[in-house]
Amino acid sequence: MAINGLGYHYYQNSRPVSGKNIGDSHKADFRATVAEVSFSGGHRVTIDPDALFSICDAATGESANVYRAEGYSDENPLYLVRGVDENGNEYEQTIDVSKVNPNHCSYRELLALNAHTGNRSDSNFLTMSVLKDKMKNASYGAKTDYLSVAYALMKDMQTLGCWNGYMRYDKWISGILSISQKRTSAFHKGSILESGTVTDTALGVDTYRKYLESKYGKVTIKDVPKDQKTLEKLGKSMSGNDVVIAPNILEEMANDPKKAAYYEQKIDYFFDTIIPRETARCASMGLVFEPAGVVVHKDGTVTYICGCSDSPERVAQVNAINKAKREKQAARREIAFEHSREAAERLRQEIELSNRRRSMAEAMNKYDYDTWETVNMDTFYMSLGNVLVKRYNNVLL
Repeated sequence: MAINGLGYHYYQNSRPVSGKNIGDSHKADFRATVAEVSFSGGHRVTIDPDALFSICDAATGESANVYRAEGYSDENPLYLVRGVDENGNEYEQTIDVSKVNPNHCSYRELLALNAHTGNRSDSNFLTMSVLKDKMKNASYGAKTDYLSVAYALMKDMQTLGCWNGYMRYDKWISGILSISQKRTSAFHKGSILESGTVTDTALGVDTYRKYLESKYGKVTIKDVPKDQKTLEKLGKSMSGNDVVIAPNILEEMANDPKKAAYYEQKIDYFFDTIIPRETARCASMGLVFEPAGVVVHKDGTVTYICGCSDSPERVAQVNAINKAKREKQAARREIAFEHSREAAERLRQEIELSNRRRSMAEAMNKYDYDTWETVNMDTFYMSLGNVLVKRYNNVLL
């Protein structure tokens, strides 16, 4: 997708009013309170300059204007989205962002959730536009997995080395998850535990544990100390998606919806944010991220156990480098050994020559020049230093 294409397909109002509530204006005629923006091709879309967030798609004629709905509060985050759908009909939809799942939601719901983060910068608008563009011809009302699309875009930025874009998507995902993960645990929604009327605590804990296992997989109920040695030993036995919860915390979660939502948010953060973010970050450094699991201790603190290692390519590269070093060292040792052998041979020859000379000198010193024995030769010469001995016919001269 060419980024400059966004200038044709998408439009944002330039001055959204921060904190604007729709109030009684939702009762008025929608087209009378908004501006109409014309694009080439004959499409006209409706944009409200006073909305918290406004966006439209000239290719389909759709538009969405996000407001805070009547009765909005931090505990009741209701938003009103109004606009024109792909068929040219006006629509109005009230959205509780605490119930929006970014892994399966409509673009309208995502816009409301995005507005609740408070981020209405130009880069935020660009992020929302690219996400919608990735959905091709999907309407604003069609549900899809926008969070996975954002993760894929973040990975693309990492692959391209576009770190500004990478950090922008990372920030957007963190903001969205900070809101969506505050939802009350699905286990308590509509159950007797939500109203705090459970009578059998043991039954509630067991049922809640089964719910957690259906959500996360392996869940171990155990009190784990926080010392480094214990955590390292535990991490070696984890498979990457393990969840360990202290018994007293599990009981609190089973009986208190707020505690359940709080700790489930902490656990979700590990799987939904830390793992994909650190996987991409480590990959950018040629490393492999190795998640182990989450531990909720008896004092309520949470530990994420994870690490990283060299990638197979990096391991092969390092092994090749080390092999070359070993071969070079072996070659140097062989040369050194050869020099040592040559030096030893020279030393041996010198010692042998020296021994010969010494033996000869000792042998010569045994002769008594006054009592020489007769030898069967006419002439015998012997050199002893500067003395020349000449013997003819057994006569010493």
